[in-house]
Amino acid sequence: EIRTYVWNLGKENLYFDNAAIEIKKAVIPSYQPEGYFSEQIFTPYIEYIDAKGDTLNDPSIAKTNINIELLWNADSKIGFRVKTEARFLEDVRLLRLALLMPLPEGNLLVYRRNQHLDTAYFQTSYYLDREGFTIKTDSFALSTYHNTAISSLQLNTENRTACFNIDYWRDHPLIHYPMMIDTSDYIEDISYRNVKAGEVLKGEFTFYNSPMSDLPRIMPVWDGYQSAFIFTEHADWTDLRTHRAVLFGNEHITQPEEAVGGFVYYGIPVTKSVFYWNPDMVTNEEISKGLFTGLHATIKTDQEYCKLLEAIKEQGFEICLHTPEQYTTIPKAFPKAMRFMRRHFGTVSWIDHGYNNSPVNNRENLVCDGLLPDSPQYAAKLWKKNGVRYLWNAYYEENRMEPYYFDNHFIQPYDGFGDALPNRQITTLPDGDKDFRLWSTPSTLEVNQDKEWYFYFDSIRLQHLADYHHVFITHIYPAWTNPKRAFWQYDENGDAEAMPGFNFALSQLAHFRDEKKILHTTIQEYLRYYEKLLNVEYIILNDNSIALTNRGEDIKGLTLLCTRPLIAEGKTIDFRETEEGYLVWFNLNNNETVILKYSE
Repeated sequence: EIRTYVWNLGKENLYFDNAAIEIKKAVIPSYQPEGYFSEQIFTPYIEYIDAKGDTLNDPSIAKTNINIELLWNADSKIGFRVKTEARFLEDVRLLRLALLMPLPEGNLLVYRRNQHLDTAYFQTSYYLDREGFTIKTDSFALSTYHNTAISSLQLNTENRTACFNIDYWRDHPLIHYPMMIDTSDYIEDISYRNVKAGEVLKGEFTFYNSPMSDLPRIMPVWDGYQSAFIFTEHADWTDLRTHRAVLFGNEHITQPEEAVGGFVYYGIPVTKSVFYWNPDMVTNEEISKGLFTGLHATIKTDQEYCKLLEAIKEQGFEICLHTPEQYTTIPKAFPKAMRFMRRHFGTVSWIDHGYNNSPVNNRENLVCDGLLPDSPQYAAKLWKKNGVRYLWNAYYEENRMEPYYFDNHFIQPYDGFGDALPNRQITTLPDGDKDFRLWSTPSTLEVNQDKEWYFYFDSIRLQHLADYHHVFITHIYPAWTNPKRAFWQYDENGDAEAMPGFNFALSQLAHFRDEKKILHTTIQEYLRYYEKLLNVEYIILNDNSIALTNRGEDIKGLTLLCTRPLIAEGKTIDFRETEEGYLVWFNLNNNETVILKYSE
């Protein structure tokens, strides 16, 4: 049964005598190389853009040496490691360098990027990020998982082919707005990697032959949580009164301990971007339709606003720049703003603002001139000098995947449409510079009517988020001075207060947090944890166990999803049962190894 609802938001008189629904089949591309399958163990595949701008996949442009090493260590590893090196003979814009592998016969187990396990009814195409798969027969189980020295892994079950991407342009998406005086909304896609003649790209992945075939999967969040919800606020068009309303519940409340609603009352932190100063004396009068006539909130123009930021930082909020000001930053003021944020807030994140093609459109942005050394608004050097590493990437908001949204679910693209889409949330720059991590949001979260909060944040939707282990990062404007876009309203006394529906949403999130279903954290904490996971060595042993070794900083609450409870000799492990299996978590310190196996 299909029903059509007409939402008459403007309360107009509507007259119509017919409604028609057209249904078409939507075919999601595989996003994998087509027609390059062979019986070789590994076949190199290269796709690139040449100097003429043509897209080619001629493998003769590069020498690819593939070394396969069989490891027969009696103590643990049984399987083989694959190392590849590709040396390029001329400059190219690389789209993909990969090794294609035909899968041997046997039963397939797929470790999806949402940590679920597929053993039957397979999708045709999977983008697995850095998860993996197992091929199981009566005599062996060949597994690969958590290979951090490749770009990504894809799987085609119809052709039974694995694609190990050494570099893939969709794994590091990026756009650029070139400065153009008479142009608007012109975007260049610069996701490809510029490879120079003589440059060598390397990759490495490992297969294990072990009886263990239902591998414990590494969760993207910690301390036994199933998913995460991260609010990231953009600083546009705000006032001290509206900030207090959405943080503390009412514009007259000035201290966190006195909160009656809002983010602080429910203990939900925000990655909050701010403006440093306001040299152009920009006011809120026009955007708010006269409701607020003063200057928009910035650190240097409002001492009370700065005190508020310092207070919520103590509550676990993250404070970062939404670029230093409303328009393109004066170059000599940029270092001053960066130093202030480092000293006062320990800022490590950055959220772009006002990007487009005009000279006034914040040219210091990541997607404008921030990466161009010859520009007066070159920002990358200042970011590095001041410890800013986690940059908002507008790619998916400007290249929307709207055909893959469904029913306003938080998971975008909707997981019911499959795993083929290569939309990685955390990336590096296309050149592989690991000093920066880029993070993306799929869309803005805007609620025009109070009653919509009860729809978006009902328990069914939040439970779906938890069940599929999704980390949802929002793009929000809660303190916007025009209430049509914000999370506040006027009460009967004419004071700004948090919308009742907004408080309901926060109470729902707090409830799911208390049940350890949804973690509430910041970009800083989430990306630091993500980077720590890249330093975990995951080895499948031949005695039906796994060894995890931490080659980086200490990890608190490392969490795995498994089909049965795990045990570890001499290690304290917490665990709890969920509908998808068991979540286990423990601390793993630098250079520490823990051996885990299923309990009998």
